[in-house]
Amino acid sequence: MDGFFTDFPGTGEDARSTFITPPAVANLGGSRGFEGMAINPAQDTLYPLLEGTVVGDPAGALRIYKFDLATQQYDGLVGYYQLENPAHAIGDLAVVNENEYLVIERDGRSGASAQFKKIFKVDFSKLDANATLPKAEVVDLPEHQRSNDLNQDGSNTFTFPFVTIEDVLVIDEDTILVANDNNFPGGGGRSSASDNNEIILLELDTPLNLAPGVGAAALDIN
Repeated sequence: MDGFFTDFPGTGEDARSTFITPPAVANLGGSRGFEGMAINPAQDTLYPLLEGTVVGDPAGALRIYKFDLATQQYDGLVGYYQLENPAHAIGDLAVVNENEYLVIERDGRSGASAQFKKIFKVDFSKLDANATLPKAEVVDLPEHQRSNDLNQDGSNTFTFPFVTIEDVLVIDEDTILVANDNNFPGGGGRSSASDNNEIILLELDTPLNLAPGVGAAALDIN
């Protein structure tokens, strides 16, 4: 009774889902979908992080969910990541250990006007009374030292001034990898021309407490 006959099942299903079956709609207004996602060291749990604040939640509070890979089901809310400014955005979520994760938080500016591009460490085990995660600054991307004039602008302060800094990956306890999305043909980060996709390694002032299996040394590249 619910079937249909066609020589083109893909097209038929598209037509049915578009014109007959009521389309699925978002039930969390304002969430804007998932922007960051990390897997725990045991690789049995995913932590999706929403891009937008759900209608009714505190301004600038972004939900982090827990998804069980064995049952293929959501297992509640880890807590809230609180933006420093509701106008900011997050770029990525990366694992450090079972409880600690890195988050990119940034403003929507680039080049000389960029003011806020930071990486924070959050701890899932230390929620406050409002289920908000504590934050500790790890890197200030527009003001990173020890560069030896890496970008050849005459200064030893290296800046990473792009709008969409989208990726962070833990390499070892002292090093992280950070990358931007150039949004081609957009520009304005390093010059008026279209930005490059830059992939940089940053040395941290304070070592991370890495779990076994996290970082480049744990990867099998043989």
